[in-house]
Amino acid sequence: LDPHAITVPTLLINGEHDPYAPADKNSSFFRKIGNKDKTWVVISDSGHNAHIEDSALRLVNDVVNFVRRYK
Repeated sequence: LDPHAITVPTLLINGEHDPYAPADKNSSFFRKIGNKDKTWVVISDSGHNAHIEDSALRLVNDVVNFVRRYK
């Protein structure tokens, strides 16, 4: 996936302890996203499966808040 090719508003979410998407790799990817309208959320005390962990509500809230910015 070429981050420079992303030209739409972008929300990047990952868990703090995600072994598949470590912060150092996400940082580099996030900086290169081709749209200035971008948000990166790191969910504390969560791993790769934030959507089914105790942090699921936080993930949903972050997505809803991102989408509502355009209301």
